[in-house]
Amino acid sequence: MVDNVVRTERWELVDRRGRIRAVLACEEDSELPSCTFLDAAGPTRVIVGLSWNEVPAIQLTAPERYRPRCTRGATGGHGYGGSHGRSTALEDDHTDRSR
Repeated sequence: MVDNVVRTERWELVDRRGRIRAVLACEEDSELPSCTFLDAAGPTRVIVGLSWNEVPAIQLTAPERYRPRCTRGATGGHGYGGSHGRSTALEDDHTDRSR
């Protein structure tokens, strides 16, 4: 029987221009797995992985043009960080940053 397995320490998904857009890897210091998504300019926007105590975690980082707005969750469940029934929505602050 032949194993159809590919093993590596790091996968990088690149776009047509060669820019890294996603990374699946284990952190060097903690060896915890994570999947990181980057925007076209390079900054990290989403990290899905395990925290230091191996609890699932999702970190979202919005571009500067968006500001976080806290809202009450419709389900009343526990949100990220243990806040009861809260979620974070992002809204455009309509500030012109083209200059």
